[in-house]
Amino acid sequence: MQPEALEKLAKKSPNEFEAAWMKLVESSELTPERWAMYEPALRALVKGDRQKQAETLAWAAIEAVSNDHEPLAVITMAGPLLRGVGESDELRTQVTELYKSAYEGRDGLEELLEEAGLAGGRPVRRALQTLEVALNVSEGAYLIERHDTGAARVDDVDTSAWKFTITNGDGSETLGAVKLADRYSVSEPGNFRVLMQFFPDQLHERVNGDPASIVIDLCRENGNTIDSEQLMGYLVPKVLDENGWKKWWTKTRSALKKLPNVQVDGRSPYYITYTEVDVDFGSQFVDAFVKMEDPVKQVSLAEEYVRDCGARSEQPDAACIDKCCSVLRQRALAVEKNRPDDAFVQWLAVRRIGRVAGAEGMEDRVAELIDAAGDLPALIAQVPDASLQQLACEVVMERRPDTWTDEFLALLPRVALSVCDWCAKQLLEAGVEASRIVDLAQPIISSPVDHFEAVLWLWNVPDVEGMDQAVPPVSVLFTILRGLESSRLEDHIDRSVALRLGGRARAVLGARKCARFAECVDTLEPGMAKALRRQLHVTDNLGRAVREDMLRILDRKFPKVSNARALKPWEREDTLYVTEQGLSRKQDEIEHHVNVKMRENAKAIGEAAEKGDLSENSEYKFALEERDLLRARLAQMNSEVAMSQVLRPKDVPEDEIGIGTKAVFRKIEDGSSYEITFFGPWEADFDKGILNYCSPLGMELMGVRVGQQVEFDHRNASGLYELVAVTNALAEESNV
Repeated sequence: MQPEALEKLAKKSPNEFEAAWMKLVESSELTPERWAMYEPALRALVKGDRQKQAETLAWAAIEAVSNDHEPLAVITMAGPLLRGVGESDELRTQVTELYKSAYEGRDGLEELLEEAGLAGGRPVRRALQTLEVALNVSEGAYLIERHDTGAARVDDVDTSAWKFTITNGDGSETLGAVKLADRYSVSEPGNFRVLMQFFPDQLHERVNGDPASIVIDLCRENGNTIDSEQLMGYLVPKVLDENGWKKWWTKTRSALKKLPNVQVDGRSPYYITYTEVDVDFGSQFVDAFVKMEDPVKQVSLAEEYVRDCGARSEQPDAACIDKCCSVLRQRALAVEKNRPDDAFVQWLAVRRIGRVAGAEGMEDRVAELIDAAGDLPALIAQVPDASLQQLACEVVMERRPDTWTDEFLALLPRVALSVCDWCAKQLLEAGVEASRIVDLAQPIISSPVDHFEAVLWLWNVPDVEGMDQAVPPVSVLFTILRGLESSRLEDHIDRSVALRLGGRARAVLGARKCARFAECVDTLEPGMAKALRRQLHVTDNLGRAVREDMLRILDRKFPKVSNARALKPWEREDTLYVTEQGLSRKQDEIEHHVNVKMRENAKAIGEAAEKGDLSENSEYKFALEERDLLRARLAQMNSEVAMSQVLRPKDVPEDEIGIGTKAVFRKIEDGSSYEITFFGPWEADFDKGILNYCSPLGMELMGVRVGQQVEFDHRNASGLYELVAVTNALAEESNV
């Protein structure tokens, strides 16, 4: 019975497992090396509270194999089986005696066994690890680090004290047996890390002359699988520079795809898997396809299979493609009644696989579902893959020739970035006015988490006339960062969504070494640069590497920003503190500005242009001037929103006048009271006693503490006053 099958039996039926195990013991057909593969089966039995049963079965196997093999060979199975069982005094003693027999006469053996602690209570895995390393290294042997990428050479072995002198990347040091085994495992001289440390010339020769062998070696070192990002981490910059990596990987990937024992899957990163036996690629593809549950991953696997066939100058096996599409059809039919959205994705996957495999038109059910859809934008927006979304849009154009432009306008804010571009291009080619696409910008940035891909599309500056004026790049940037922050902090947003948005933002903002970000930074004022730095520091799910790249770009342009002293909130030029209600009102104002005022202006420009002779047309000139003013006002409002930070009750000081406080003053002359509440410019209402903290009087009073005296000279109060109380106006407001 195969190890995997026996492991499953241990989980489901321990009694049947015992019978199968003893049958293997009695048959004597397994070599010690083969027995070592049954460690997970024993571990599964122990997890099922069958510790004693596992001990007995392991002991029986070791005893049986000991009758036919030398002790040194038996150790290769006894160690793994002991690890599978875990704690067992009887097995510890049994394995210890095997070591004594196998290494009889070895100097210092008793001392090493005592230091390793196999019979003395040290954790089993660590004790076996110590013996395996210490007994199998000699002068000139090579080691690789267990938890890092370094290597070492053994220069001297002192068995009287079990001390090992080694040379590694930091120089020479001497370690005891336990510490040596904790840090290193035994390696072959041709190991990648050994070559990098001690034989760089040989490594460069192999990297350039036989690159596939390097990848296979690293696959073996990483459990027979590695991805291209891990591979790049090994080679760049120690062996290849970044430009050299790209050329090398393109060449190596082509070589790997021609090897029968190597499978290359995915795309950026690629996943490389090495197997020791020959494989039937068609059967392997179908087996992997059937095991998958995600239709998007199944499409990716099918595309990879077709590319692999092309690399081998072969045609995709029609029977394999039919089998995979049949699986998708069956799953789609099974869920179509109760989960029609999921079924739609399955049918799209069938159509996509047919297209990439050269079997166009093999699935018409997509068209039927689109014809029957009530809310078509919602149906397509939930499709979790850009290529499938675009495929659905293509069918919409075919099936709804009279209404597809309106469908695309409704859909564009909700689809993937690349599909936004594609939809906009189709709309413009169909004669739709650019202004109708531009009008989508404000609704997109007003709800960044829901429209995150479309916000990223705006960041890439779509090729749509007027789009760059509708929402300035810096406003889009702040929208992206705050969308990321909201996705992480809002309780109703699933963590997986926050992770996905963070990944997409890293890919887009970090593209071409953050080149678009650098262009945006060049247009900033110092105050806005400070606001951007603060926002970058609180946006945790952007990723360390991209965030540090962005901060470096910001520091080069604004070196003083990073050295600014700590300021009181009201002193910050980079932040405008507002309430949620104030921010909402400002966003409503922006929406009215875009959808009413700017739209009316665009209409006025068009009507004036129709009157002819633009050089003498005063209405046309006035409308153009008004357009410039409206655009400037929009840029100002978007800039203010980008700098805004919503004030929370916990942010309001209660020991001094600050933003969000209600201050009570008593006039020294007659004891009369005077109250002022301090909020931002969007909440200020002097008649109601709410003062803009940014105003001259507001800034004059910021930081005043209870007991201090101030002098007023304005319309509602004049004279000398004492501050007698400070309360949290925002907290009081939220408790109403």
